[in-house]
Amino acid sequence: MNDGRGMAGLLLVLLGIAAMFCYRIFQADIIALLENCCSQDHHILPVTMRRVNIAAWFMMAMTLASGLVLIKARDEYWWSRVKSIFVRDPLPGPGLLSPVPVLCLSSVIGFAFTVGYALFSKDGHNIAYREDGILETLTAVLMLLNAIVLGISVIKMKAGNEQATKGPRYVLACYWLLVLVFFLDAMEELSWGQRIFGWNTPALLTDSGFREINIHNFMDLDYYLYFCPILLPVATMAQVYLELKKNYLSFARLVLPHSNMIGLNLAICFAGVIGWPELLEELVSLLASFYVFRIFLFAKYNTAKEMAHDPAEMGPNLYSDQKAVMSAQRQE
Repeated sequence: MNDGRGMAGLLLVLLGIAAMFCYRIFQADIIALLENCCSQDHHILPVTMRRVNIAAWFMMAMTLASGLVLIKARDEYWWSRVKSIFVRDPLPGPGLLSPVPVLCLSSVIGFAFTVGYALFSKDGHNIAYREDGILETLTAVLMLLNAIVLGISVIKMKAGNEQATKGPRYVLACYWLLVLVFFLDAMEELSWGQRIFGWNTPALLTDSGFREINIHNFMDLDYYLYFCPILLPVATMAQVYLELKKNYLSFARLVLPHSNMIGLNLAICFAGVIGWPELLEELVSLLASFYVFRIFLFAKYNTAKEMAHDPAEMGPNLYSDQKAVMSAQRQE
């Protein structure tokens, strides 16, 4: 089994390196082939070229990374530790959901939404995917609820549990930043209430060709659509790496999404690279909901009265990195 993993990993590494060299050398020929086969006017727009390049390099990088992981997986102990990170949640709390069902559920949802969007989004009369349809409205509602629930969770964590306040302050700062981001996203989806209350768009915006009151009308969202989703699989790899190294565990466990979100993260990455902004918004709202619900359950458990009698139950590893733990052990 170990030899099989090593051989498969070596093949993936060689394939990734060969693909990078070939794409670099024959990039112009590949683009010309795509123009002849996939474009009616035999011309690909620069924005499409960017999507193709990002998708190609991302796939080659993932192939190379997968190969390196399989080579490292020859170490059974290391491989068992990696698998345990995906199937267990280190945060304490009897109410926390098991990572395995969450992994399956989130992956199935991401796949189903992607397939549904590919099949039915072109139908402008589809009640789910049309403008101001069910999914777009649900996206705004979810993001607003996420902002409220996460804000309440942070207040409970800070006010109800002294152990939470001993953790790095940047954890709470990151949560408040996410509250702001979720709220802004919800308001943008609702055009800051314009779609609900029927406010008129100011003449300054209509003269510039904008129909609605939205901040993103003044921004170039290409980088958001094509680069930010790629960071989600990177965040998963970072979370696994920090868990393996036992460093910055407060950041890995409390700020980064749990690694069981890998399926949904890849679906979001795919939507961003392909250039499906509506699907991207829907999947991001679902990811935020899973993320906030986990933090909410953690905050609810750690503000319970019984935790005040046993604060050590959380353990030093929750908020401390490996160096701090070793220092505490030496002092004992």
